[in-house]
Amino acid sequence: MATERTGPSRRFAISRRLAQVLAEVDGSQVSADVEGLLLGPDEQSTPFLLTEDDTSAEIIVLADEPVGLRLRSPNGFLLDPDHPALTRRSAAGVTVVTIALPAPTLYERVEHHGRWHAVVSAAPGTADDEPVPYAIRVHTRSAVATSVHVEQSSHQTGTAVPIHVAVTDGGLPAALDTAAVVEVTRPDGSTDVVALEEAEPGRFTGLLPTTISGTYQYRVRITGESALGCPFERFHLASAGVWRGADRDAAPPLAVAVPRQTVRTTTIAPVTARR
Repeated sequence: MATERTGPSRRFAISRRLAQVLAEVDGSQVSADVEGLLLGPDEQSTPFLLTEDDTSAEIIVLADEPVGLRLRSPNGFLLDPDHPALTRRSAAGVTVVTIALPAPTLYERVEHHGRWHAVVSAAPGTADDEPVPYAIRVHTRSAVATSVHVEQSSHQTGTAVPIHVAVTDGGLPAALDTAAVVEVTRPDGSTDVVALEEAEPGRFTGLLPTTISGTYQYRVRITGESALGCPFERFHLASAGVWRGADRDAAPPLAVAVPRQTVRTTTIAPVTARR
């Protein structure tokens, strides 16, 4: 049995944010951001979209336990870890498989754009009744690029948070059926979905309300089509913090003031050896 969820959780929160930062630093785009739960020997298949503009894809699996990872091509061919088109790296809690595009699959067929799948399975020896939580992120090198900017001129509770999204294809605004929505997780755990308005081709804006104090987690999902009509998805993680009295306080209420300490110094005279 396998289940899949897309909402945020605390288990992989830090790792997912770190992966987001790394993607932004090296210019990669996030084509999938999913969390799941493996139960028993069943496999979990996570779809992700690649376009003709993608030159490579990096599938990252975060899990506390060892897991198996294979890829299924748009035409249904299953690529094992030892497939010549794949490069696999692993460390404690992380498995990474990289595929260069276009990729040879089977019978001299070469595949590129379309709906791929990351197939995850529990490692041999895992107890059937032992759940294995995991998270999957797919980073791609692509000419279809997106960026998200969250502004906060005030941290006062009740102040709306402006958000801006830009979508380009080959450096030009992407205008083919593009849309952007924000999945909001409030400090109390409740969720909401906010659709952003397209201010101009390839640019979206919106105001995200804040009603209670705390940290708001944002998962931005951007959809559209490439210049050749291939569908794509992009994901970004962001956050904003608000608290009451923010306009007059220099720090949030959780900040702890460190009392000023007086440091006493003692000068020690040099010792002269006696003759």
